Amino acid sequence: MGANAVIVTGGHLDGIDVLYDGGFELIERERINKGTHGARCTYSAALTAYLAKGLALREAAMKAKEFVVASIKGGMNVGDGSSPVNPLALILRETERYDVLKDVRNAVSLLEKCDEFSKLIPEVGSNIGMAIKGATSIKDVAAVRGRIVRIDGARAVGEVDFGASSHVARFILATMQFDEKMRGGMNIKYSPSILSRCKRLKLSIASFDRKEEPKGVDTMEWGISTAIKEFGSVPDIIYDLGSVGKEPMIRVLGCSATDVAQKVVKIAKR
Repeated sequence: MGANAVIVTGGHLDGIDVLYDGGFELIERERINKGTHGARCTYSAALTAYLAKGLALREAAMKAKEFVVASIKGGMNVGDGSSPVNPLALILRETERYDVLKDVRNAVSLLEKCDEFSKLIPEVGSNIGMAIKGATSIKDVAAVRGRIVRIDGARAVGEVDFGASSHVARFILATMQFDEKMRGGMNIKYSPSILSRCKRLKLSIASFDRKEEPKGVDTMEWGISTAIKEFGSVPDIIYDLGSVGKEPMIRVLGCSATDVAQKVVKIAKR
């Protein structure tokens, strides 16, 4: 009928779109099981906008797909039937990522200003992080690239960035499975005296034993989940006594990186 290219969309291929412009190409993204009212209009409008900006068809289609996936994820459940998508979701997500980066940088600043904090840094170094709302992967969690180590006191090594720390990200993501508001976390040195300080500050405390870890599981996901389930809710502190080749560790949890840093400063000054 005169069209030079066609894109076939829909959920029938597990969320995969098909681009045809003389040859076939698949545009893959995850299938989102949420309300999709307005998804087609949003997709076509985004595609038109990206083409108008001068992008090649394939790149415009990829970006339009990313745009509509974010819009579906960010949709709100209202009324009856299929709920509408939120075309502002991608912009709001980028705004939130900026706010998270700002919060982690503020947390690092609080720690660097505390002289006593250096005594809480474990041999492997510390790191502090915070996830965006609805985080699902390591790339959704901002932390210090290169960790925080003892060099002339407590100094952050590297920039704060998303995906910078797998360790911190994994235990924050595991925590969010139980309470999505608890998006901040940090690891500090374990010792009986440090744990005693936490108790005197009336911080809630839970623990897990690495010796009981089943084979073939992710340590952080299993350990954090086990501690929270046994405690009954997300505590301020989760610690373990380590194992062969694994240093004992205390993990401090909170609603944000700044919230966590404030707890750590109190522990350090105690």
